[in-house]
Amino acid sequence: MSAYPVAASAAVAGLLCGPPRRLAVVAATAAAVYLADPADPAATVCLAAAHAVRVPCALMLGPGAPPVPAVCPGEPATAGRGGLVLAGFAGRVTRWWRPPCPGVPAPGTVAALRRALPVALGPADPYLAAALAAGTGPDELVARLLGYGPGLTPLGDDVLAGLLVTARATGAHDLAAALATAIGRAGPGRTTAVSRALLHHAARGRCVPELAAVLAGRPGAVPALLAVGHSSGAGLATGVLAALGGPAPDPDPLPPAGGLALAGGVVR
Repeated sequence: MSAYPVAASAAVAGLLCGPPRRLAVVAATAAAVYLADPADPAATVCLAAAHAVRVPCALMLGPGAPPVPAVCPGEPATAGRGGLVLAGFAGRVTRWWRPPCPGVPAPGTVAALRRALPVALGPADPYLAAALAAGTGPDELVARLLGYGPGLTPLGDDVLAGLLVTARATGAHDLAAALATAIGRAGPGRTTAVSRALLHHAARGRCVPELAAVLAGRPGAVPALLAVGHSSGAGLATGVLAALGGPAPDPDPLPPAGGLALAGGVVR
């Protein structure tokens, strides 16, 4: 079987360069296939088309490669020895790329997101605004948000991912560690395997390029982030705002569940 070249994230180099390891398909779309060891969120890779969102665990197909294989959840795959084999497809890593880990957010990040976010998300999900404004700590925040919403990455998880990445970017490592610990305690049944993997990377400051561009203050970055997924970009943006200065105003908040303290613009 001929192997097609792929550009792989350095974040999964250990998995791809190690001995062969059995994975299974946990999710598949027309643009991406996620493969994982369900017992280990770090052992997850995403075989993605060239136009797909570049998640931190992605193996990106080149323009001349075949389409992403049409597979079903549960189908087996093998990762290791520099490549990936799945359903008649073989990929060989020929290039590595490093997922962005943003630094200190640029001035104006909060203002840019506040201008855009109420239209994109605010009125549609009062539960999120209530959870973020209620004054609760990391454990209760995770209990309220983890797994909230439909899809491969539930909206609440995207908010948590935005919080984690921004906490790392601002040096709030204790907050990031507390959130990551609470997510780990919640157990695998609370959310999807895809989301668990992306939260694993967010806890280490890794994110999609669209989020990194917003935190760097690049022109046009906010609309590009909000276009990611059905609601993923808006969820990530909500998490950024919660970490930097609180979420967009909520017109109909739910009663608080213990409260989430926002001290100095950073969730405590």
